[in-house]
Amino acid sequence: MDLKEVLKLADDIVFAKTGQHLDDLQAAVLQGTLQRETYKQIAKDFDCSESRIREIGSELWQILSEDLGEDVNKKNFRSAMERWQVSPELGAFYDRTSELKTLTTSILQQNSRLITITGGLGIGKTSLAIQLVQQIKDEFEYVIWCNLDTSPTLGEFEASFYRSPKSKNHPQPTRKHYP
Repeated sequence: MDLKEVLKLADDIVFAKTGQHLDDLQAAVLQGTLQRETYKQIAKDFDCSESRIREIGSELWQILSEDLGEDVNKKNFRSAMERWQVSPELGAFYDRTSELKTLTTSILQQNSRLITITGGLGIGKTSLAIQLVQQIKDEFEYVIWCNLDTSPTLGEFEASFYRSPKSKNHPQPTRKHYP
């Protein structure tokens, strides 16, 4: 997740909570935090007091914590935002009608619980998955997009899944036990 994506996600959360987009100083605090700057460095770069930067940071951490359903602070801001990233945008998508039909049938009619899309680098696996989700998402109560780049263990994935945000934008999932 790059700086622009993190700031967009944070801005969306702040706007939903306050009705206002991030201002330049709030964005500077978040950007400085992502770049591992101290509050003192951020204040110097933005020509204001360190106490003002701390105050803005505290307000932001509180808003983000409430929406994400976990304690968000200067030390864990980057990892917290990465956990709640949304699915990537769909870029160029080339006709994959037969693959989409096969996947849709497998999921909706054959009730497959796990689908693996494999292939070489850059052939459109992510685009195919995004297109598939966009087409069938209304058939499900929840759609979860999980980036597995960090190769979490099943236990880590499950723990982060059940720490999902509790706001109306992110309903709390119910835990189901299977025999």
